[in-house]
Amino acid sequence: MPRPREFEPDTVLAQAMLRFWWRGCRATSIEDLVKATGVKPGSLYSAFPGGKRTLFLKSLEWHSALVVPQKLGELEAPGASLAEL
Repeated sequence: MPRPREFEPDTVLAQAMLRFWWRGCRATSIEDLVKATGVKPGSLYSAFPGGKRTLFLKSLEWHSALVVPQKLGELEAPGASLAEL
């Protein structure tokens, strides 16, 4: 029986997304992601098969699903103006 995860995948995606933004996808190494997330390489590969590329794509999906709709919602609010943009 596999051991339960000791980390929250959404937290890892948020931390990875910030690291990718800070360094860029190409310049971000697995070691950078380990430092940013606190998750060991084997656990990252297990949780995100496909390695860095999968983690990058999943972090983009996470951002698109959670952050973008919130920001777009602010623009659609009554009285929204250029300042909200």
